[in-house]
Amino acid sequence: MFGIVDKAFTKEEGPFVAINELKDSSGNSSTGEKTNSFIISGQNVKPRYNMYDVQGENLETFTYTFKEKSIFSLYYGIPDQADDSGSIRVSVNGSEVMTGSGEDQRHYPELFPATCEIPIEAGSELTITIEGNEKIWDVGYRKMQYFWN
Repeated sequence: MFGIVDKAFTKEEGPFVAINELKDSSGNSSTGEKTNSFIISGQNVKPRYNMYDVQGENLETFTYTFKEKSIFSLYYGIPDQADDSGSIRVSVNGSEVMTGSGEDQRHYPELFPATCEIPIEAGSELTITIEGNEKIWDVGYRKMQYFWN
C-alpha cells in the first residue's frame, strides 16, 4: 500500500525535449543547427536534435530559463580535426556547476564525447558559455512529472 502511495507522489523524468533555441548573451536567439557527423576521440558523433558552437567567435554565451523542475542534459567535446583550444562552463543562477576544457579531453580522451546532466529547479536560469572549438549537441531537458501526466 505504501509503495503505491509513494509512487503516486514521486516525480519521474518525462520524455526528452530538445532545446532548439537558446538565447545568447545579448538576448538574441540562436537556433541549433543540424550537422553532419564529426569525430571526437576517434568516435563518430552524429547529433540527433541540435548542435551549437562558437561559429567564428572566440566566446558565446547562451541562456535558458526553466519554467518547471527538470533534468537538463547535453553532450560536449572538441572534434579531432580541430586544435584542442576550447572550453565549456555551465552555471545555474550564477553558480558554476560544470566545466570542461580541451586540455581535459587531451589528457582523458576515453571520457569524450562527454555528457552533462544537471537537475534544475523551476524558475532557474541556466547559462552555457562555449569558447574556442568546443561543440555542444543534443541539448535539451526532461521535465520532472508524475506518472499520470
